[in-house]
Order: sequence, then C-alpha cells, then structure tokens
Amino acid sequence: MVFTPEKKEYFEEFLLMRSLRDMNMSKLVFDDIALFEGLLKDIFPRQTSADKVNHAQVESRIPEVIKKRPELINRPEFSLKIIQVYETSEVRHGFMLLGLSITGKTTILSILTEVLSEVPGRLTYRIVKMNPKAITDKEMYGVKS
Repeated sequence: MVFTPEKKEYFEEFLLMRSLRDMNMSKLVFDDIALFEGLLKDIFPRQTSADKVNHAQVESRIPEVIKKRPELINRPEFSLKIIQVYETSEVRHGFMLLGLSITGKTTILSILTEVLSEVPGRLTYRIVKMNPKAITDKEMYGVKS
C-alpha cells in the first residue's frame, strides 16, 4: 500500500488504527480478538486490519532457534506470541508476562532474547532476574546523572 501526500488523512487514520491494534492485540484473550477487530473495522472502515509490520530479521530466526530445542514444536501461535512480545518491548520501557504456570512465558522470553542476539547489528541480549525487595530503586532502575 503506497501513501501519497494527497491521502494524508488516510495515512493518519491508518497509523491510528495500526497503533490501537498493535498496542492492544497482544493483551487480549483469544475470545476477545474477533470483537476487537470488529470494533476496529467499524471505527476505521477504510482500513484493513490485515496489514502488519514486517519483522523479517526477527521472524526468520524464530524457527531456527526453536529447532535447536527438541522439546519445542514450531507452531504459528507460539511464533505470533514471540513477535507480540517483541513489538511490546519496542514501544514500552517495561512489561510483564502474565499467565498460568507452564504456558510458555519464560520460554517465549528466552527464545526472543536468543533471536535478538542473533540479528546482525544488534547487541547481545541477556536475561537478568532481580528480586525487587532485595535491591534499592536506584539499583533496579539506575540513576540519572
């Protein structure tokens, strides 16, 4: 889809719809996704919710990392959650992964960390676990100099 200057209103509407969708979709339970997409379609009838951001470098490495772990099966739903966590991390300073035990939260985060470390031109990522009750606020968040 190409946006031209004469379609500025269309482009701004597109950006607003995409922002609302991208910021909220990963927070919804499965049963609410269709309702949310219906609301977006009603509010933005000229837009298509099917457009998505392309994270080719990240998405292409997910199956490779999953293949290294024989206990995992590469399912589209699992890869989608990894991408949603990635998108959330790109726009938020901090976030939490919530859910029942053994639903894949730690696995998703560790796979994403490994995938991002393998993307050329990126830093090596590592997961650091902290007990917020055992350290000060300055130790946890850093100090502005």
